Amino acid sequence: MMNTNIQTNIESLISKRKSLLIASLNELSLPEISATPFLRLEAKFYIFISELASHTQNIKGCPSLSIMLLEDEQDTKNAFARKRLSYECQATFINKRHSSWSLILNQFEQRLGKTVSLLKQLEDFHLVELKPTSGNYIEGFGKAYKLTGENLDQIEFQTKA
Repeated sequence: MMNTNIQTNIESLISKRKSLLIASLNELSLPEISATPFLRLEAKFYIFISELASHTQNIKGCPSLSIMLLEDEQDTKNAFARKRLSYECQATFINKRHSSWSLILNQFEQRLGKTVSLLKQLEDFHLVELKPTSGNYIEGFGKAYKLTGENLDQIEFQTKA
């Protein structure tokens, strides 16, 4: 079932955020959380991350991860009912020689500014595609939704966690 109102709210939350949280597993299979700027194109997210960041090594070792976008705390009336969107994702590193690498990073720069043009020149930065495979959206108390379908645009109200 496609719920256009909820889909609009999800798109609004994504468009208002410039960074996302990443939950990845380290070499000991222990969870680590980090944050990084992102770009969203169609139904995928892209991150541009340094080789020096622990999440880069984690993603290289285990390409399954979770991401989360949160409503800003100052916009939240109740911290327990904070809007949040999470996805389970599969990560793929995009080679600098791939035709989409420059196109995606140019859009990254348009969205996030000139820092991207500096980072593009550094050898230790990697462009990573995050393809969501499932998702959840919480809009408040009793308003939890499961996201399914090829583009995760099938929205299903959750009656139980």
